[in-house]
Amino acid sequence: DREHSGKLRSGDKYKKLRCWSGYSFAMVWPDGSVRPCCNCENVLGNLHEQSFYRIWTSERAQKIRERMLEIVEKGPPEGCDCLECGYLYENQEFERRLREK
Repeated sequence: DREHSGKLRSGDKYKKLRCWSGYSFAMVWPDGSVRPCCNCENVLGNLHEQSFYRIWTSERAQKIRERMLEIVEKGPPEGCDCLECGYLYENQEFERRLREK
């Protein structure tokens, strides 16, 4: 169900589903900061300082992506509000497609 804010109340579903944020998309904020999703404060880089390609392929981005995949085992990364995940259905679909291969 959706709250008034428009965010999906995903509750503890992250405990059973890996997060593919940072692999399938990234969010660009008005200040140029690039983040793995809109509910995560972890900044991958800033477009005013480097290209999106450099940010996307950086060691920092790779470490954050790897940490997002560990969400089932370790819980949400610090600075991420996974209880209000707007990408729950996308993550479910990503997992479904991976199982098909």
